[in-house]
Amino acid sequence: MVFRGLEGRASYADFGVSTILCEGRHVLGYCRRRFPELPRVLVPVCIDHDRFQFQQQKRLQIAFAPRKRPMEAAFIQDLFRAENPEWRTIPWIQMSDIPESKVAQVLGDSAVYLSLSRFESVGLSILEAFASGCASAGFTGFGAREFVTDANGFWAAEDDCLDAATQLVRAVQLVTDGGQPYSDLLESAHLSARYYSRQRLAKRIVEFWQGFLEGDGTSDSAGDQ
Repeated sequence: MVFRGLEGRASYADFGVSTILCEGRHVLGYCRRRFPELPRVLVPVCIDHDRFQFQQQKRLQIAFAPRKRPMEAAFIQDLFRAENPEWRTIPWIQMSDIPESKVAQVLGDSAVYLSLSRFESVGLSILEAFASGCASAGFTGFGAREFVTDANGFWAAEDDCLDAATQLVRAVQLVTDGGQPYSDLLESAHLSARYYSRQRLAKRIVEFWQGFLEGDGTSDSAGDQ
């Protein structure tokens, strides 16, 4: 949101900022271009693994949050139902204007998550779905590209609603078929989510402040080596 203005200033440096903490590699790349004069350090986000947990008992329902893509959500839902009459009665559980605890409950109950991410810096919602044991499909936005793979979900090209509907069908089919492929996908998603732990965040925060107080101005520190 920097483009909305910095009160007439050209850079965060004009406010006395000396280092930018970046929550993901997508943000790091942006800040490298927008604020080349400032050191940048990657301090990755974490998700609340105590709140977002895998449940053995899943309902065949599709959880989704349409806030950033309401038109795409309606398009995908309509096409999904039109092409798959046997799945027309699958509930779609909309997550809008609800607290985090309710989001965790919905994801924990749902077998499938339709991602409608757009312009994400990291993609926390996808990670939360991973941690909750959802077979995930849809759009990644940008930041989530650092952790989404063919092994942990079914992903469509940006703005390709036709493909998003196809990927959603693949996710639902995987759930209904069950078996080892379903277990493998859930395991891969779980491992991706576990990487974004509170312990990893705490380690990077401590490392940053130790280096900062010692005068280490290392730029573009990945923090994952």
